[in-house]
Amino acid sequence: MGEELYNNYIKARRSGMTGQEAENAVNRGGGKMISIELALKLENSGLMWEPKSGDIVFDNMFESFGVVIAPSRLNEIYVRISFLGSSGWNHMDIKEGTWIPSLSQLLSEIEKLGWEADSVRTNTGYACDIYFLSQTVHTKYQTFEGETRDEAAGKALLWLLEQKVMMIKVGE
Repeated sequence: MGEELYNNYIKARRSGMTGQEAENAVNRGGGKMISIELALKLENSGLMWEPKSGDIVFDNMFESFGVVIAPSRLNEIYVRISFLGSSGWNHMDIKEGTWIPSLSQLLSEIEKLGWEADSVRTNTGYACDIYFLSQTVHTKYQTFEGETRDEAAGKALLWLLEQKVMMIKVGE
């Protein structure tokens, strides 16, 4: 899925669109990608990236999207990546990039935190309901809305990451 989004993004950029216009076009065209702004908030709230082939990444230094071809075997902090307009591949330090997680990756991260998420269509877009998982109770806890399923799930994950940080600070 990551490569398909990336290819759609490249086509949009080559047609003369700015980066933001291309990102919006990819999202409207059925591709689903969270905004760079939301991805940065997730990263700053503690979301850890374990690079995998097909991941979409935004290179903060060159302000360009890329697709991870393969995590580098030489050093864990570098990934082999293909960038917009590039005919080959380059290595990028993962600290210089921002991971743009897919819907499945967002939902997986929510589950890692002990929650379950359900995404539903609404009149205005999508909603992501989160449920706390326990052995005895499975109750809806909160709902997050977005224009896409990815955005709604990204907002839910951001909230969970921020709550976890708050709980750690309060408990110190």
